[in-house]
Amino acid sequence: MKTLRKIMVAIFSFALIGMAVSCNKDDDKDNNGGSNSPIVGTWNVSEFMVNGQDRSSWIPDNSQIVINANGSGSFKIGGHDYSFSWTLNGNELTIDNGSGNINCHITNQSANEITFTSSNMSLPVLGPVSGEVTITITRDASVNDPNNYSALLLGTWRVDGMTHNGQDISASEIQGTITLTFYEGGTGVIDENGNRSNFQWVINGTSITVTGDREMVFTINSLTATECTFSGTNIVMGHQQMQGEITIHMVKNA
Repeated sequence: MKTLRKIMVAIFSFALIGMAVSCNKDDDKDNNGGSNSPIVGTWNVSEFMVNGQDRSSWIPDNSQIVINANGSGSFKIGGHDYSFSWTLNGNELTIDNGSGNINCHITNQSANEITFTSSNMSLPVLGPVSGEVTITITRDASVNDPNNYSALLLGTWRVDGMTHNGQDISASEIQGTITLTFYEGGTGVIDENGNRSNFQWVINGTSITVTGDREMVFTINSLTATECTFSGTNIVMGHQQMQGEITIHMVKNA
């Protein structure tokens, strides 16, 4: 068995034991925060509607909403940061800005765009806004922004490069086609030339962790919409340990 196959199995297949229990726990976590929640990220305000009227001009340029995995966040408006905390239950998002709750209903959501509505809300700088408010936010496409890692990782990736202690071993270790598919909620599938295995994943900052009967942590060196690089050291493979640094490079399938 090739080294890459062993590494991938070690990293991405530990979650097979006790998967049903872990999935339930992860689902609960995602509904109330957690790095795999699809709303985590850095977002630009692209549209602001009040009672059906476009009021986007009310929002200062370069305004952003930052939603962190730990349940905190901030409005970045007019060169100032205004902090808040948040919880998500289904499509119901609650934001606590310290002076009261803003209750929002998510009406449309994709990996890179969210639309939500609220009534009689109060926002920094703008103050109270009467009536129905509809806000559309789009994910900031900044390169290698850890806030966006969970969303950017979703999809299928093909392994196209591997190094060991800085030496390129791609030619000897990558045989055929190896892909990893990451799903919302922290589950995924590795496929090596038709041999498929399930795994679970969670991102915290620049680290990706897989937990089952063991725990593996890799550093995300870079992650964009089309490429990603993971690295780790002293990887355990069965009863063996591969010393040194392993780096895996992947490209997003179209």
